[in-house]
Amino acid sequence: MKKARYPIILAVMISCFAANAGGAAHKMSPEESVVRSTYARVTFAAQLGMLWHAVELDEGWPGLNDGLALSKAMNEQVRFDLTDFKVGELKDISAASWTSLIEGPVDVLFIHFVEMPVGFTKSNKKRDFYITYADAAWKPAAPTAIETLEERAHTSPVPSVNDVMRSLRKPNGGGEWTRYASYSVVASLRERSISYRATFLFSANGGEILPLDYATGMGIAPLVKTTMYPSALVDTAFREIPFVQAWILSSEIKGCKNSSQPEVCCDPVTGRCGIASEDLQRSLGTQIDPDTRSLLPSRLPKEKNKKEEK
Repeated sequence: MKKARYPIILAVMISCFAANAGGAAHKMSPEESVVRSTYARVTFAAQLGMLWHAVELDEGWPGLNDGLALSKAMNEQVRFDLTDFKVGELKDISAASWTSLIEGPVDVLFIHFVEMPVGFTKSNKKRDFYITYADAAWKPAAPTAIETLEERAHTSPVPSVNDVMRSLRKPNGGGEWTRYASYSVVASLRERSISYRATFLFSANGGEILPLDYATGMGIAPLVKTTMYPSALVDTAFREIPFVQAWILSSEIKGCKNSSQPEVCCDPVTGRCGIASEDLQRSLGTQIDPDTRSLLPSRLPKEKNKKEEK
């Protein structure tokens, strides 16, 4: 029974995604699929961030020595319930109020995107394994409350969609923003939640995407297209840490690989992200450099550590 502890705890994480996906089981436009996958990646990245801080032995974060506390912290990470999607051509709503696309609090939820190499050096040769994650937190209240779009409406006219589009930056590849996907959000983190409306804009050829999520201060933007493969965990000796091993196995997902690069892929219908099975099996089939195991003793449970020392 003791060996099953981590898989049972981590199975709860998988069920959380399925529970949030009830409203997504319908014929989905490509734009809605992009939006849902992006927010699913944010949740996955935030959970991965909690795990990475534990592996790095960062102070002030739940550690590997308490699997229950770490699992709880991962499960309580930010998640987004998305409903009421409106998708179409911007030209068809040019005269509509901007608040039909964007409404609610501004810059209240901090999403810090991190992508960094983790280097291992052997015989003066360094090899980097990458980790991508996010830290999520509520921002402290400012001395003066941040105005919402509703509050601004009392003192100044609310612009139309066309007014805002004229002042908005153009796609980097040229052309115009032509399509939109607008939706309602309930963002939850620990015991607090907020509701608002946000929008993704799409360029003419669909090659560029601009997420307008004011509540997160646009912090979700880097997660629209990132592959986010956790090489630092699956390609190194860190994968032999019991908690990490259980997380890896529970995070494998089949049938959603899209990129030629190793990736974390997401199912927009279920809202679940995971490590693409094809990439994970390739990583697990590659032998670990035994020299990297020198990092393990301080990260293994005390009981296992004592056995290894004997």
